[in-house]
Amino acid sequence: MRVVLFILSLQADVCRPFLIISTSSVLPLWEAEFSRLASSVNVVVYSGNKDIRRSIRTMEFYEEGGCIMFEVLLAPPEVVVEESTLEFVNLLSFLDTGNDVNSSNVLKTDYNDSVSILKERLSQFIAYDCKSDSSRFVEYWVPIPLSNVQLEQYCGTLLSNTISLCSCSKNDPVGALRDVLISTRKCCDHPYIVDLSLQSFLTKGLPEIEYLDVGINASGKLQLLDRMISEIKNRGLRVLILFQTLTFGRSQTAMDIEPQFFGEIL
Repeated sequence: MRVVLFILSLQADVCRPFLIISTSSVLPLWEAEFSRLASSVNVVVYSGNKDIRRSIRTMEFYEEGGCIMFEVLLAPPEVVVEESTLEFVNLLSFLDTGNDVNSSNVLKTDYNDSVSILKERLSQFIAYDCKSDSSRFVEYWVPIPLSNVQLEQYCGTLLSNTISLCSCSKNDPVGALRDVLISTRKCCDHPYIVDLSLQSFLTKGLPEIEYLDVGINASGKLQLLDRMISEIKNRGLRVLILFQTLTFGRSQTAMDIEPQFFGEIL
């Protein structure tokens, strides 16, 4: 995702197309990501046998005037680089400018050995290298209990809207049911999102150093996330947190309510 957004940010200043080299099994994921985040970008997947690639070059590479049509070219390494040491050396010289790739020394070794060595060096530059039968993400849905504060707020929202919830009407002209849905969803994220004054009430009389712990304990999601990230840090692993902003009126999430929490743990 970051690569796609980075390319989008450079479009106004870069006139030449971008080349993304990835394994054949992952090219469809790249294409789908561009389609989702940058549908206006002309992306060409350059793969297949020689006849298919020839057809792609004829139909999708150049306009009648000779100008390049595509803005991003997705291709596997075996298509971009032929099975020759010189081609591998040239590509590595471009990708790995910090290290000296001495073609004369490589060419002196056995052909198969030199190609294997160069392929191994090239593999570190291949994006999303993975097995064909693997998926990009393994997704787990984890049930999280509401905190006592959330439970009280959730029940209070339902009780205060008993008339609307028990109504036999199939219409919601004043949007009462919609407001209940929005409030309960926000409550399940963090109670401060529903009522920001709740923070002052819960932290009254406490030293400021304890505010963060109070905010974490007020949300079941943050409690679990705090435990998970602590364990991840102990194992020396890295974490990427993806979250969806609620776009009902003023957008807010636990990320907005407890920014110091995420600043401290990440």
